[in-house]
Amino acid sequence: MVLVASAGSLSAREALRLPLVYQSDSVETLLIAPRGGDDTLTPADVRLLDDLAHQIGIAIHTVRLTHDLQRSRGHLVTAREEERRRLRRDLHDGLGPLLSAVMLKVGWCVRSTYASLLRPMLC
Repeated sequence: MVLVASAGSLSAREALRLPLVYQSDSVETLLIAPRGGDDTLTPADVRLLDDLAHQIGIAIHTVRLTHDLQRSRGHLVTAREEERRRLRRDLHDGLGPLLSAVMLKVGWCVRSTYASLLRPMLC
């Protein structure tokens, strides 16, 4: 439970407990203390607070979803960057030298084939 605002002392026995719900899932509990003295909450006050608690439950769920989405996006960006680094490293350390060696061999083959074709013409 997180205390968001308070004034004076709050006795848990005296407090009105309203569940903050989103689609039948309780996300938190709202504690509301009596106003003080003999002034109690009227049924209209309780209905209003109950409606407010419903909206707060939706807002809490939305904030949590937004936080989860941002964290998920962060993980996705991190994974993408790691994959890019791995590919860059593989190209630099593996495929790059291999392609250079292949090109050198192709060049040697072209030169040796060209030389072998020219040799009978020169003689």
